[in-house]
Amino acid sequence: MRWFVLKTDVLSKEYLQQALLLLMENKPIEKIKVSELCQKAGVSRMTFYRLYGDKMEVIKDMISGIGMDFTQQNNQLIDIDFKKYLMILFGILKKYSKVTTLLMKSDLQYLLQNYFTYVFILNNDKSPIYNNYYFSGALWNVYMCWLKNGMEESEEQLADIICHIINDTVAK
Repeated sequence: MRWFVLKTDVLSKEYLQQALLLLMENKPIEKIKVSELCQKAGVSRMTFYRLYGDKMEVIKDMISGIGMDFTQQNNQLIDIDFKKYLMILFGILKKYSKVTTLLMKSDLQYLLQNYFTYVFILNNDKSPIYNNYYFSGALWNVYMCWLKNGMEESEEQLADIICHIINDTVAK
């Protein structure tokens, strides 16, 4: 019986997250009513409030899932070169670019940025703390620029650009 409850909770969360993204395409999160979200997701209000306290918790849960995806990928990146690391990182960010864009429309991208920094630091715990903040901030801002410019460059081209910037900075 408990497996069924957990399985339905997972599905209900997925439905609510996807429904919220769909609704956010047309209006900011603060204009979306919980009843509207539940109707779009095909779940009851009771289910919503059993799983989440409010709509922001849906967003935070979604962001946590993105962080887990990055962490799982990051665990496979031990002992690879920096360019490959960047290509995989920007591949993951590209995968979630629609989520980022919708968060930006509601001025909520800071939630993803904060989580990005947290996960970056967590996954690079052997590096000095200032290095982690420096690189996570730089990579986040490059991502924002890439996103705003239509992601015209490939992940490999972007990684080459960053490696070139770092090499030029170190050489000076």
